[in-house]
Amino acid sequence: MKTIIMLPAICLCACSAIVHPGINESKKVAETLIKLESSGDYTSMSKYYTDEFNKSESPEERAAKFKDLHNMLGDFVSDTCIRAADSTDLNDFPCVFLKYRVTHTKLASYEEFEIIKDRGELKAEVHNIMHE
Repeated sequence: MKTIIMLPAICLCACSAIVHPGINESKKVAETLIKLESSGDYTSMSKYYTDEFNKSESPEERAAKFKDLHNMLGDFVSDTCIRAADSTDLNDFPCVFLKYRVTHTKLASYEEFEIIKDRGELKAEVHNIMHE
């Protein structure tokens, strides 16, 4: 009988531990990633991504992609957040969806982020870059 009473209490505590990330704090993570990307500091970017994101490719592969993007887009000029919304990710966990228009010296790009709370820290679990 005690097990039946404890199970709902455990479920309630687990569900209340899922916290929706704040939009302003999520913007800071995205903007930091944009700045690190444009500065060429690709190794520092890993700490702003989730473990799952980091496991998807090696740091060397990611750095090579960012170098190619930098060569195509040019140097960073400015960024503007054009969309910020509370959302849920593919696993139905709370996230913040952000879309930025980033101006570079050669081309402009759009960068999309999904920011989640991962072990108490805000991290990007999705980062898509498309040129205009």
